[in-house]
Amino acid sequence: LTKADSDPVATQELKDQGFKTWVYAAYADTDNNIQIGSVYDSMSGLDVTFDKVKNVWVTTNEYFWPSNKNNLDFYAASTKRWNYDTTTDDLDINVTVTQVQNGENDQPTAINTTSMSVTGYKVDPNDATDDLMISNFLRANSDSHAKSVPLHFKHALSKVRFAFNTNASSDGEEDEVLVTSLKVSKLVTAGSLAVTQGTDALSLVWTPSTNADDAVDFTANYTENNTLQSGEPVEFTSWLVLPQNLTGVMATIGYKINDRSFNYNFKLAIGDVTKWDCNQIITYNINLSPNKITFAPVVDPWEEVDDMTTNN
Repeated sequence: LTKADSDPVATQELKDQGFKTWVYAAYADTDNNIQIGSVYDSMSGLDVTFDKVKNVWVTTNEYFWPSNKNNLDFYAASTKRWNYDTTTDDLDINVTVTQVQNGENDQPTAINTTSMSVTGYKVDPNDATDDLMISNFLRANSDSHAKSVPLHFKHALSKVRFAFNTNASSDGEEDEVLVTSLKVSKLVTAGSLAVTQGTDALSLVWTPSTNADDAVDFTANYTENNTLQSGEPVEFTSWLVLPQNLTGVMATIGYKINDRSFNYNFKLAIGDVTKWDCNQIITYNINLSPNKITFAPVVDPWEEVDDMTTNN
């Protein structure tokens, strides 16, 4: 199993975030008197390395096309969590195989690997940096004996960024404005993901947990490089979080103006931004000034957003 170079953005994301293992499966599809829907290969924690010369992901072990099957259906998922002990991980990946009943005497003659579920996923509020990447479902003909298959990945989580600047001034002199803390209250951290391969796109739908213990505060404290400047907003915090509705979700900013401390509370549901979706980057640009605080959330597809300046 290799990752073709037809998706350079996802390839770079996987490299940057240190992915080393995938969950991978290939399902057989044949009409040569072999049981339809039998699993050819399925495994969790498949070790992979990135071949910089060939620009592909390569498995530790070699896998060969079967000679007695017409097609194989591939899928893959990856998270840094599988870099650790896969035997004790609560994360569970399941693939649903749908048999198409259109043969003689209503016997199945084909299968479609069209859905996948992820259960037991939970974001760590103390280290919300683990991504979850899901590939498209790919049907490939074994007669091709291709050395790689092109899998296109999407981010199953939302990336939320908080960026600050200021227009502070007083009687022609600049006030000093420092941001000291950020708290987002009661974000849902756990849920189950349903993945469906449509005709043109991969659908990712989360069902958030309703357990009260899974609604957790996310916090960040700033003690260095936290003096705000005029000009473009500077990113102070970035979290990878579960996509969810923002009804009732509040944020609190701690800041100082000339050594006087303030707290400001605001709702994260602002204007048209009422929820966070998969494969999105949501940037909250926050201007802290002595006489006015403004918010401008911007939502973009994950692959189309450039890195912004950070306070590190």
